[in-house]
Amino acid sequence: ELAVKYGLSRTPIRNILHAISATGLVHHQKRIGWLLMPFSLEDYSQFANVRALMEVYALEVSCEFLDKTKIEIFLKKNYKDKNGKFHLNNEFHQYIIDKTHNRYIQDFFKRYQPFYQLFILKEDNETEAKKALEFHQKILKSILDKNWDSAKKYLKDHILSSKTYQNL
Repeated sequence: ELAVKYGLSRTPIRNILHAISATGLVHHQKRIGWLLMPFSLEDYSQFANVRALMEVYALEVSCEFLDKTKIEIFLKKNYKDKNGKFHLNNEFHQYIIDKTHNRYIQDFFKRYQPFYQLFILKEDNETEAKKALEFHQKILKSILDKNWDSAKKYLKDHILSSKTYQNL
């Protein structure tokens, strides 16, 4: 059905579905086809807990490798403009992960990035955007101050307090 709908042969469709299956969102069952995996609030809650543990650990491991100038740039990219619109930039999350120089941590986030990207906060939710912006700023300012305990606390709270998954 997908091949017909998108005017492609079945091979590229199959390749795309295999790539998506790495996220756990779909599963191939022989002689039946591709099945969308059931998803629940509990699934996302468990994922958020693991993500928080991994990302806080990534910050702990990478702290000595973080470039102050880059952190300042990330901070400037997270702001409220003069019209009151919140601008969120999540690049610092990946930066911290990359700076771990740990292929297992990097692989976890690479493998599951498509999964959690589905739940990234949209800036049009003003209440949640404001909260996320405040967390981003607190995390980044704590990193600049080398206050690692605060940075880790704010990062964990940021990941676990997201209303994006609580409203599923």
